[in-house]
Amino acid sequence: MSDHGAGAASPAAIYLSLGFHDHQPVGNFPEVFESHYLSAYLPFLDGMEAHPAIPFSLHVTGPLLLWLGREHPEYVARLRRLCASGRLEMKGGGFYEPILACIPDADKHEQLTRLSCHLRDTLDVTPEGAWIAERVWEPHLAAHLACAGLRYATLDDSHFQAVGLDTDAALGYFVTEDGGHRFDLFPISKPLRYLIPFGEPEAVVDHLRGLATEWTRRRAAGLLPPDAPPPLAVYDDDGEKFGGWPGTNAHVYGSGWMERFLTVLEREAEAGWLALTTLGEFRRRFPPLGRIYLPTASYAEMQEWSEGFFRNFLVRYDEANLLHKRMLYTSGRVRRRLAELGLAQDGTARPPDGFADPNDAETAVGAHTTAPLERRGDRRDVLEAYDHLLRAQCNDAYWHGVFGGLYLPHLRHAVNGALISAERLLPAEMRPAIEVLDLDLDGHDEVLLRSEEAAVLLAPARGGTVVCLDHLPSAFALLDTLRRRREPEHAALEELAATARAAEETAAREGAEASAHDLAPRPDSPENPAPPPTLTIHETVRMKEPGLEKMLFVDHHPRSAFLDHFYHLETTLRDLVEGTAIELGDLVNAPYECTVEPGAAGPPGSAEPPVVTLRRLGMVAGVRVQVEKQVALARGGASLIVDYRVHVPVDVPAAPGSAPPSAEGADPSAEAMAPIGGAGRTALFAPEVNLTLLAGRAHDRYVLVDGQRPSESFLADEGAHHGAQSVELVDESVGIRARLAWELTGSVRREPPATLWRHGVLTVSLSEDGFERIYQSTALVPAWPLPLEPGAELRVRLRLDVMSDGPAR
Repeated sequence: MSDHGAGAASPAAIYLSLGFHDHQPVGNFPEVFESHYLSAYLPFLDGMEAHPAIPFSLHVTGPLLLWLGREHPEYVARLRRLCASGRLEMKGGGFYEPILACIPDADKHEQLTRLSCHLRDTLDVTPEGAWIAERVWEPHLAAHLACAGLRYATLDDSHFQAVGLDTDAALGYFVTEDGGHRFDLFPISKPLRYLIPFGEPEAVVDHLRGLATEWTRRRAAGLLPPDAPPPLAVYDDDGEKFGGWPGTNAHVYGSGWMERFLTVLEREAEAGWLALTTLGEFRRRFPPLGRIYLPTASYAEMQEWSEGFFRNFLVRYDEANLLHKRMLYTSGRVRRRLAELGLAQDGTARPPDGFADPNDAETAVGAHTTAPLERRGDRRDVLEAYDHLLRAQCNDAYWHGVFGGLYLPHLRHAVNGALISAERLLPAEMRPAIEVLDLDLDGHDEVLLRSEEAAVLLAPARGGTVVCLDHLPSAFALLDTLRRRREPEHAALEELAATARAAEETAAREGAEASAHDLAPRPDSPENPAPPPTLTIHETVRMKEPGLEKMLFVDHHPRSAFLDHFYHLETTLRDLVEGTAIELGDLVNAPYECTVEPGAAGPPGSAEPPVVTLRRLGMVAGVRVQVEKQVALARGGASLIVDYRVHVPVDVPAAPGSAPPSAEGADPSAEAMAPIGGAGRTALFAPEVNLTLLAGRAHDRYVLVDGQRPSESFLADEGAHHGAQSVELVDESVGIRARLAWELTGSVRREPPATLWRHGVLTVSLSEDGFERIYQSTALVPAWPLPLEPGAELRVRLRLDVMSDGPAR
């Protein structure tokens, strides 16, 4: 490849490398793939092809490559021709875009080599460079990348600044190593990330010219060695900036920014002071600037979201941690099976021909997993299982930032579905009916129950609740929920709402109309002193509907199943919706004693199912109350049975005026200790079950109460139903139903019937399109009165049945 303006004996004043990263996560909707293709990927390639003097590099993640190969093979053919011409350098990385530092080492190697193999198969290129997902770097990655045949990667300049490097003066690349394995690192320019494509092309040129001038000055002053390589500025960022982000298609293509930018680069390269190159070419021609060892880091925004270290997401969000640890658990089991069958993990352990791509529009969310469970050959099954496992390592569902990530149920559902699909493809002997293990690595054991069609994870140390409920035939995780939290960006939403209200008041006074939905750009930052007309995602705040600031509720307990609440008799549905219901007991989130009746050994269905008994002697409004629940999966089908015995022991006197022990979710205030229920002391026992069927307001997903559809029947709706005996969530789109029913047992059958409360759990989070509310789950809370008197007892059986008959036709 030529230097595009550089003489052979006299290198150009400054080199520029342009790199782009295109990604769509596992589980994203087919229409999102297509819309980004039409608005970003296709017009970008059109623009680059029209300027053959400009080389560039491209990284396309595995999920997007598979989709492109199936839906737009002509696009892949164009990439192949560009690679053959020498203009396009393809970068490798993890096939399904995992955070490499957070997956097992064997999976790192498989992810890296699988993408390299795919690029060789489809584009006839062998990548030397790597894209690091979310630029999350940990030092040990150098060895893994090198052992996978990769030679270099780009990281943000903030990584290099963390070790005191002045990145304006150090323009080039550096050598690092781990265990003696060399790997080279290029710093990405943050100013260029903000200027391209949001600044005017001339501003990009001015910035590059300034870098060249400063480098020349430093060299003349003897601050650089005489044989120092020429300076290199690196741009490497999301391809979705070029038409996929809000407003960027009109800016980049409609206003002609792309054409002007490329024309300006060609002009300056012809002038001789600017050379256009790729990182691979530059690395082959010029030596490194030196040796460097970088700490754990990511780009500046990710550092802020993660509080300085990506793995902090696994601390901040229990849901992300459980998802991650389920992935690690499944990975170990699948790799053990691969080893038993002598299958290598070197990029060749790919799914067999005919394996359905879960991103295919014809195999939409959940539908690809509805095949029968019978065995079809061990090698085929384990290869499919391994591919599902690798898909489940796609990073987007494990963290939260401006792009939603963890807050997007369809992305979490895709990861959970892939893990369930992997598990169900393992042989029966690897799926025992019961396991006791610390799956989430919190220092406390969980209990894993399996039947032929279901898997349940119990957490005795966290309220004795059910934290996972998986329906195997449909690969549906019905407890893939998320609690409501106060997020840092909520302050911006409240500021936005206050600004909107002030604008409305001003408009009303002036007799003019005003928009209430958009906020002016944030003040200029030192890093971007002159904001361009089209703003980055990080520089604008908007909300997709008014009133979201009134929905910033906070949950004080996880959104799991069979959480044991005790409430005032005066508690209302609205108290539950807003998270303000006063907790009279200390049982939510508190540890339960756990005993297991294992039944006979063997796989699910081979004998009587195991029974897990959970007990806690707690305090409810100053009174000792014993809660015991026996949990078992019924034989056949997917049915979970929970038998409760709640009683006030006779031989344990109440402690008048005493407060219950402190526990998260419990209210130690005087109000909680006051006499409840008027003259008597009666509490409501209210076990809570959260379930999700993904869409909160879809016409084909709804609630039935005692078999009838109420007037407010969307999954996100609210309702109170006195005397109800069952509630059912229905999803006609994938043909799945979850029915929770209850009955009083023992000597208290004549006690008052239950009151059912139900409501959607809605979060408010920030995405690239602005603040939006997202349905996370439906809370189902049947409640019974319990006198807080010695000898009082309540016995109730709850049965949760999950049924699937395939999608409606």
